[in-house]
Amino acid sequence: TVEVERAIPILAKAYGDSMHKILNVGHDTCSVVSKLLKEKETEASGVEPYDIEDANRNCKALVKKAIVPIADIKFPLPYRPKSFSLVIVSDALEYLSPRYLNKTLPDLARVSIDGLVIFTGEKIVQLLNRFCESTEALPCILFVNCISMWLSVAALYALFILSL
Repeated sequence: TVEVERAIPILAKAYGDSMHKILNVGHDTCSVVSKLLKEKETEASGVEPYDIEDANRNCKALVKKAIVPIADIKFPLPYRPKSFSLVIVSDALEYLSPRYLNKTLPDLARVSIDGLVIFTGEKIVQLLNRFCESTEALPCILFVNCISMWLSVAALYALFILSL
């Protein structure tokens, strides 16, 4: 989540006008969506794949307003195709079996217009790389164990994998 929050200004520079309607999927989505909502001319929504029982008041308010619904990403997202200019995914794909990952990735791509930005661990990099290569019309950026100093470099490329 910290990596995602640090990446927001860099992604805003790289994507420019494409940063106007964003979907964030992953752990601690409420924090990321709250930060995105503070960006100028940015609409943000999120999908929280985990229980929010211990969440703070702000997160519970976002869930109550349906800005951040709780949903299992193994199943189709409750959005129309191309609903978001950009989809940011963090710490959510590592826990999916290959069967569900093969369904979830196309669904994430389905709701995005300009691309996917995926923050992930090394565990699923090869599978994600193959998916991004096969989705020619939709650029992907993968950040593996990302550190903020690499973000400005990686954000300039449509497909770029960084690892420590």
